[in-house]
Amino acid sequence: MGPRLFKAQGPPPTGSGERSPFWGLGVSPPSRLGLLLDLPPAPHEERLRHSWDPAQSSPNMTVGAEDRRTARRCPASSSSDCVRAGPGYREGLHVWEVVWPSGQRGSHAAVGVGTARARLQAPGYSALVGSDSESWGWELGRNQLYHGSKVPAPGTYPPSPGGPLPVPPSFLLILDADQGSLSFLVDGEYLGAAFTGLRGRTLYPMVSSVWGDSSITLTYINSVDREPPPTSLTCSSSPHPTSGALSSQSRLTL
Repeated sequence: MGPRLFKAQGPPPTGSGERSPFWGLGVSPPSRLGLLLDLPPAPHEERLRHSWDPAQSSPNMTVGAEDRRTARRCPASSSSDCVRAGPGYREGLHVWEVVWPSGQRGSHAAVGVGTARARLQAPGYSALVGSDSESWGWELGRNQLYHGSKVPAPGTYPPSPGGPLPVPPSFLLILDADQGSLSFLVDGEYLGAAFTGLRGRTLYPMVSSVWGDSSITLTYINSVDREPPPTSLTCSSSPHPTSGALSSQSRLTL
């Protein structure tokens, strides 16, 4: 079964069958996201093209030569290390699955997006994604958002009266380059936009880790193109689809 939005009544399941702590914290998802998640995944070669880029990583991060979906941080003391993915995204709606085991995150595990100018390494331990003006990050342990080393809004993402929630090993990263937003889907709950105002930039998915021997797997799900103008504004009288999709051949099992 592929990734899905939670739409039924009752709590979304976790891997253990217990109620997810993210149950009820989601908001209504964009219609294009539902369309994308109903598609088969992109072909294997296409998924690899949108995976980690070994040329865009800290020296302490290694990426598999044949399977670029998994990046590993080598043990290194007093260092924060990043890796970027993909050819860069300036348009379209794109979704990736992130698999990052909870026990391999450490104190400053961050995931998000950045430009080609975002830092890939820094001394000490920090949530490097979101530490400068060129990146936007979600620190998983504290559920805190960062941009330019600043917290853009008080509280956690998603807002939770009880404080930070344990982010499961697998979740979805959603970049809408057309709308200029970054969001996440956890345990079937669409958490809404973590960041907006990103339109017009070429962005790359990123993670930063401080944990030795941590492995982070990034799997490209698929994308849909910008929505076309309404039929009444075009010369053709034939119906238009709500969005275009990349070709896909097989169903991804998560």
